[in-house]
Amino acid sequence: MSGSSYRKLFDEWKTSFGDVEDEFNYDKSTFGVLTIPSLAIHSRNPQSLLVPGKPLLNRKGHSYAAKWLWNRLIAGPNYNISTIALSADTYYCPSIGCPYFRTVQNFKQCTIVTEEEWKKQNVAVIVNKKGKEARQEIIRSNLVGVILAILGLSSLSVM
Repeated sequence: MSGSSYRKLFDEWKTSFGDVEDEFNYDKSTFGVLTIPSLAIHSRNPQSLLVPGKPLLNRKGHSYAAKWLWNRLIAGPNYNISTIALSADTYYCPSIGCPYFRTVQNFKQCTIVTEEEWKKQNVAVIVNKKGKEARQEIIRSNLVGVILAILGLSSLSVM
């Protein structure tokens, strides 16, 4: 198959998937369709994402594909990985006011929150808490350290 016939076939494939998506997605619908005709995962070393000698994704390739799909579902059709390396990209978190996948129906009123932004918001909430609530939140966020401190102190007292 030549490059031009392959390109034509791919364009028809992409158009037909877009037609399916357009058929079911309209403003008043309570059902949404997301089509992904192809998944382009860009890497400096693309062979590291495949099973050696086969056109199948390995564990790392599946991890990248899952991250791309999750971020696409959360961010909506405007999610673009061309500006950042997928290995450096973070997982997007649904916002509190819009805790579901982006569809045509909810895309306009929903915002995207990155993991770092969510952590900053959580820190701001912890800072605003006072007394017992603040201590409980600090203990919850540092649970491993608290457990190790308790184990260390109890070992010390036994010795």
